[in-house]
Amino acid sequence: MVPIRSHWRYLKSGKRIRVRAHNRNSTTSNTTDSDPSGAIVPIVALIIGFGLLSGGVAAVAGSSRSEGEADRAPRPSASSPVTLPPGPKGQLAEALRNARLKSGLSIKEVSARTGITTWALEGFERAQVIPNASDLKALTPPYRLTGEQWTILEATRSHIFSRP
Repeated sequence: MVPIRSHWRYLKSGKRIRVRAHNRNSTTSNTTDSDPSGAIVPIVALIIGFGLLSGGVAAVAGSSRSEGEADRAPRPSASSPVTLPPGPKGQLAEALRNARLKSGLSIKEVSARTGITTWALEGFERAQVIPNASDLKALTPPYRLTGEQWTILEATRSHIFSRP
């Protein structure tokens, strides 16, 4: 049994729920009679064999990239622009991103100051997760929002939930 501390979980709907402390069954066995050193030698041999095999294929092909990598599209960078949905969801996401950029903070820094996970903050800025009122209140000091700016964000957020 592995003890799990209580934590917050964000649902796809944007709702934040508290998960109580609990014990989870361990997926590994903790028996002392098994000797793990006997399995290390075959595993190392397999890793070396696959490394030599893949290195040989790349050398024959005349490229350092394997065939699977050549067909793969490049992954978009984290700073690439995100297409936001029209309407209040997109407006709220854009306003939150602009406020963070204006304050000069990274998502990790905001997360450390507010206690909101980086996953949730990224979701807020991509309009995938709608922040609740307490999240907006927590973002006010690091984003240096005035009372009027916070009220506008809260009105936009509440407008999202009032739409059918």
